[in-house]
Amino acid sequence: GKSYFVKIDSLNNKASFYAEGDEANSNNPSVNLPLDYTQGVKVDVYLDPVAGVGAVYMNDFRALSFRLYDLAKLQVGLFSTGDAIALGELKRYSL
Repeated sequence: GKSYFVKIDSLNNKASFYAEGDEANSNNPSVNLPLDYTQGVKVDVYLDPVAGVGAVYMNDFRALSFRLYDLAKLQVGLFSTGDAIALGELKRYSL
């Protein structure tokens, strides 16, 4: 019943991974990188539900990796909280 998020914050040049209600925890994985929301942010998301790991690559420059043991049981979604987003080239690969 818990949600997990990868937050890409272009105003603060930071990406972070956190569980619902735990965003302020300083032990959550995060990475700083230059982001210009006016130019857009290219995001590649790789998830391995068997191993329970994921990685988010931003602008082919920096990656944020995380471990999520229940990944195989979870649904994955994308959303924006204030800015327009455009999605393209969505692909799903299977082994």
